[in-house]
Amino acid sequence: MSATVTKVWDMTDPESLLSGLDSAQAAVATAFGGPLAVVAGAGSGKTRAITHRIAYGVASGEFRAGEVLAVTFTTKAAAELRARLVYLGVPAVAARTFHSAALRQARFFWPQVFRSELPPVASDRLGLVAEAMARLRIPNEGQAASELLTEVSWAKVSNVLPQDYPELASAAHREVPGLDAELAGKVLQRYEQVKNARGVIDFDDILLCACALLAENPQVADEVRSTYQHLVVDEYQDVNPLERTLLGLWLGSDPQLCAVGDPLQTIHSFAGASSSYLSGFTAEFPGAEVLRLATDYRSSPQIAEFANRVAQQAGISSGMLLRSQAPPGPEPEVAGAVDEAAEAGIVAEWLREQHRELPWSALAVLFRTRAQADALALALEAAGVPFNVAAAPGPVAEPSAGPEDAVTLATLHSAKGLEWGGVAIAGVQEGTLPHPAAVTEAQLAEEARLFYVGVTRAKSRLLVTWSARRGPGSARRQPSRLLPIP
Repeated sequence: MSATVTKVWDMTDPESLLSGLDSAQAAVATAFGGPLAVVAGAGSGKTRAITHRIAYGVASGEFRAGEVLAVTFTTKAAAELRARLVYLGVPAVAARTFHSAALRQARFFWPQVFRSELPPVASDRLGLVAEAMARLRIPNEGQAASELLTEVSWAKVSNVLPQDYPELASAAHREVPGLDAELAGKVLQRYEQVKNARGVIDFDDILLCACALLAENPQVADEVRSTYQHLVVDEYQDVNPLERTLLGLWLGSDPQLCAVGDPLQTIHSFAGASSSYLSGFTAEFPGAEVLRLATDYRSSPQIAEFANRVAQQAGISSGMLLRSQAPPGPEPEVAGAVDEAAEAGIVAEWLREQHRELPWSALAVLFRTRAQADALALALEAAGVPFNVAAAPGPVAEPSAGPEDAVTLATLHSAKGLEWGGVAIAGVQEGTLPHPAAVTEAQLAEEARLFYVGVTRAKSRLLVTWSARRGPGSARRQPSRLLPIP
C-alpha cells in the first residue's frame, strides 16, 4: 500500500473494521486484555490482522491511539504500517523500527539525565572497523572488515563483551575467515576505543543507550511506559536479546504486548535473532493467548505444498503447515544443469517465458550469496532481460536504481518480506545451500528456513535450479539435501 493513501475508515463503526477479515484474522483483531502471541504463516495477512486490531482497539475504546507503539524491523515495513493505519483512521499511532523508537527516546532523555546531547551516530561503521584493524596491523583484505563488523554487531546485541568474545564466539561456532577468535576479540576491543575517540556511537549503541536510560532512571522508564501502554511487535521471531531487553523495559510490570511472527521465517540467527522468544511466549507470559494464522493468500496450492514439504523434510515445520486459498498454478519446476553458466541460461530462458504473461517487475531471481549474482547478471544481459540488483546489507533491501519494469536479483536474506508473481531460486546445491559454514544442526535448520522463505516469496510460478559443477574441470556436486523428495 502506498504511503500517500488518503482515504480513511469510518471510526464511528468499529465492527466495520472487521469486515473482510477471515475468522482467524478477526480473532486477532478482537483479542484484548493481556499478552497475545500471533503465529502467522507466510502470506497469511498478518499485517492486515494487526493493523485492524490496532484500529479496532482504538475505535472500540480498548485504548487510545497515542498509547500504542507498533514496532517492526525495517523502515519500509514501518512505513507500510503507518500507511495502513492512516487508511484505517488512526494516524496518531506510532509505527517505528526498534532503532528509530530507541533513538527518539535516547535523544529526548539523554540531555535531561546527562546534561549533554546524545553523541552522534557514526555514519561509517565499516571505516571504524578498518581503523581498528589497521591499529592492530591486520590486513583489510576481501570481506574481512565486513565480517568483523558482523561480529561487532552480534556481540553487542547478544550482550557479549569484547573480552568475552573469544570464548563465547567459539561456543556459538562463529568464525571470521583468516582470524582466530582471540584476534577477532582484540579487534572488537580496539573498535570501541576508536569509536570512543571519535565521540560517536554506532547503530547498536542506540539500543544500549536507550536500555541504560530506562534501566538506571526510574522516572524515564515511568514516562515512557505511561506514554506507550500497548505494544505491538511484528516479526517477533527476529528479536535479539538486546531488543528483548529494551522491550521488557518498555513493558514494565503490565505487559500489554501483541507479538506477531513465524518461527519458520527465522533467518537472522547469525545476527543474534532468536525465535525462542516467540516459541516460549507462554512460558514468559503465563496466561497469554496464542492465535494462529495459517491460511496462505499469497502462494498457489502447488507452491504452498512445495513449501510444506521443504519444512517437513527438514524437520522445521513444528506442525505449522500452510493452507493455500490462492488460485491454482503450475507445479514448481526443479532443473539441474552441467555448470553455473548453463544454469544461469536456464534461469534467463525461464524468465523470458514467464514474461509472456507477467511484467518483468513481477519476477525475481534469488540466491544464497551475492557472489552468485555475476553469472546470473551476465546471462540475463545476454538474453535481453532487464534487471535490478537488490541493495545490501539489510534484512529487507530496496532494488538499486535502474529500469522500473525489471527483474529483481536478490539474496534470499534480502527477499524477506517481499513477494513476486514468479520466483527462480538458483544455486540450490550442496556447498552453496546449505552454506558450507553451516555445520551444526541449528545452522542447517536456519538454511532450511532460508530456502523456505525463498519458496514462499512466489505467488504462482516457481523454478528451483542447481548445477553439477561450478565450471569446466571443477569438482562435481550434488543437488541440495533441502530439495523435497518427490
